[in-house]
Amino acid sequence: MKKIIALISLTFFVNMLLAEDITYTDFTTMQDNINSVGLIVVKQQELVSDLSNDIGLMAEEIGKMADRIVSTEEILSQTLTTLTSSQNNAVVLTSPSDGDKLSDAPTISMIPSSATYLIFASAEPTFNTGATLSLYISNNSTLESKWSQVSEFCGSTACYLSIKRIDGTNNTISTISNSVKVSF
Repeated sequence: MKKIIALISLTFFVNMLLAEDITYTDFTTMQDNINSVGLIVVKQQELVSDLSNDIGLMAEEIGKMADRIVSTEEILSQTLTTLTSSQNNAVVLTSPSDGDKLSDAPTISMIPSSATYLIFASAEPTFNTGATLSLYISNNSTLESKWSQVSEFCGSTACYLSIKRIDGTNNTISTISNSVKVSF
């Protein structure tokens, strides 16, 4: 910065020497202009420094958010593992998806997988007794043959579906899965 001010001062000084009429006012004006340029350069350096600090703070916040995302993903994966472990006898319904519009019997996918399950259909997400249809399904063709019962039960309104996986090898029935809301 000192070199810039010195160069500007030298340029003004040479111009003054070449000028025929140099007054005290001209010299004062030139000095004021030099001081203004110096103040502008200092202010710009401060702004660049502030910008660098702001960028550093944003990078720190982005790092914190990334750490939170990783933590959330770890919790979700642990939860899914816990839900699907055979010790807890849980099942997760992965297909159909929430919001799907069904015209025919869907392909039912679950974790852990099973061809034999109970499917529940209800107008209520709580699957209250009396307001819920339950059907035993032993394979996809059984689902296709019984799907009309589900669509008649639900009518043209949205319906909640859920399942319980049947493990014939260990003679166990899982807890009820997550529910998905579908329409017809």
